[in-house]
This record gives sequence, C-alpha cells and structure tokens, in this order.
Amino acid sequence: CDGVDQDCDGVVDEDVHDGNRYYADRDADGFGAGAVVRLCEAPVSGYARTATDCDDTDEGVFPGASEVCDQRDQD
Repeated sequence: CDGVDQDCDGVVDEDVHDGNRYYADRDADGFGAGAVVRLCEAPVSGYARTATDCDDTDEGVFPGASEVCDQRDQD
C-alpha cells in the first residue's frame, strides 16, 4: 500500500500483502463469503470485511438475523 506499481502491470496496489481483507458480498447484507481480496482502501460496494455469510444469495440470511417460522435458518 504505497501507491507504486511494483509488478509493472499498470495497476497500483492490487492484491497487496499489507492490505485489508475483503470478501465478496453478493447480496449486499454487509456479510461476505468466498474468496478474499486484499485492498489498501475499502471498496465502494460489493465487499464486506467479514466472511461469515452462510447464504450470500439471500440478503435476509446472515449472522444475527431474526428467525422466521419458514423452515429456513436465517441466522
């Protein structure tokens, strides 16, 4: 995270070792899942700092969500 393109690919500070970890948040509920990316600055949207989402396709399912009687596990 120094603003220099060390690998000469035209992109500065991508997949940096000293960056923060972010996880794809496909359902925009604030909880991510899947592969980690390391970035120096927080992305505008589409990523979360935690990888604890057990269903990243449903914005109503995440850690701490309220349970509803529908035979599904919301939390």
